[in-house]
Order: sequence, then structure tokens, then C-alpha cells
Amino acid sequence: MAEWCRWGVAGEIAWPRKQAIVEFGNWELLAFPSTRDHEPSLHIELTRNKVSAVGARTIFNRLLSICSWCDDAPAALLDGDCGGPDAYPLARTRRSGHLTSIIDAWPYHRAPLAHPDQRLAVALYREAVWLEYISSIPYAALGYFKILEIRQGGAGRKTWLDHHLQQAMELGEIDDFYLEKFVSAAGENGLSPARYLYENCRLAVAHAAKAPVVDPDDAQSVRDLSASTQVLRTLARKYICVDLDVLEDHWQG
Repeated sequence: MAEWCRWGVAGEIAWPRKQAIVEFGNWELLAFPSTRDHEPSLHIELTRNKVSAVGARTIFNRLLSICSWCDDAPAALLDGDCGGPDAYPLARTRRSGHLTSIIDAWPYHRAPLAHPDQRLAVALYREAVWLEYISSIPYAALGYFKILEIRQGGAGRKTWLDHHLQQAMELGEIDDFYLEKFVSAAGENGLSPARYLYENCRLAVAHAAKAPVVDPDDAQSVRDLSASTQVLRTLARKYICVDLDVLEDHWQG
């Protein structure tokens, strides 16, 4: 007997205007559109696809991480459930998204990422973009930095940061508004830009035992961190693209 799993989706990624079939690796999913009464949602039939309810959520998350990566936009699963022989739309809630598209079909044609490091990187990226979207700037900054720690740490991470941060600044890859504020903040603290990202962003968010510590209630503290967060977002995308070889295209092959 068929058993469907269905979960709502929120964010700002592209989404089909009509119900669409989604081919994702060996799995076949359905994407339901956003309407006045129903939220955008993903569906999978568990028996035919040979997955558990927990496995279904992982598949949904993996798919959304690729969508978020391609569009550089927030995406997250909302509430859902499993059971029943039919796929049906989910009623809209206060948390529902209004995902839209100019096309009827599923707009992404990507296979699951092959390497665990690639999957982890885009998962962390989606999480960080979502946190930034809901105004959790400190943990967005930490999420972007964690991506830079995949496959490298210590001296290797410092060398990568020094080189690619300087390159991004020289090539104009960072918005001038954020870059000016970031460089100014680093200078005021007597730190190189790369060292500032590590001490005043990564450590200041992850730990609270000693200064510097980011206080999420302190508006100035969070405002100062916002510029660094945009710098880290740029570096995280560069690392995923160049070092982990993840394509940004909607279509693969």
C-alpha cells in the first residue's frame, strides 16, 4: 500500500506554478505549488522509493540545500507528516512561504552531490542563509565560517583566508559598503582582516568565556558583525565553488 510523506517549504527559492514531478537521483518526488490556501510542499511515496520517514526528510533537505545553493536564497522545511495513500496539498499556516516561479515545471535539474564534503558544505550554507534570513546574524556568520573548516584547519585555513580574502577584495567580489565597514572594524581592533574574521566573528560567536563575545541583544554588536557576515558569505561560496567543485547552475550536464 502506498504511504506518502509530505512537508511544507518556506523561503525565497524558485518554485513551480503547478504540481511538478521532481527527479532527484534514484528518487521521484512531487512539488506542490503555493496557492492562496495551500503552502508549497514536497512529497515522496515511501514504499515505491524504498525510504523511511526519517530518510524522506533527509532527501527533502538535501534537495532544498541544492536549490538554496543554486539561487543563493533561503529555503527550509516547515511542518509535515507521513501516512495515507494519497499526496495532497498542505493547508497554509502563518509560517508558510510564498515561493513563486515564472515556469510550470520543476526549475532545478541536479543530482544529489556525490561527496560527503560537498553535501555538508551546501547543507551548512543553506542553514546559514536561512539564519541570516530570519535575522540570526551571529549564527549565520558562524555557519559560513564552519564551511571554511571543511578539509582544512589551523595553518591551512589561515593561509586560505589570507589569500582568498585579499583576492576577493582586489577583484571587487565583496560589496564596497560591507567591505569598508569590515576593514574599518578589523583596523580598529588592531587585527588583520583574516584574523578579525577568526577571533571577532568565529570565536566571538561560538564561545562566551572571554572577550570578544557577540551579545545578540546588543544592537551595535550585531550591526558590526553584519558586514563581516557578508564577507564570510562571499568566501563560503568561493570555497564551495573552487575548493569543493560544486556547480552553481540549475542544470547539470
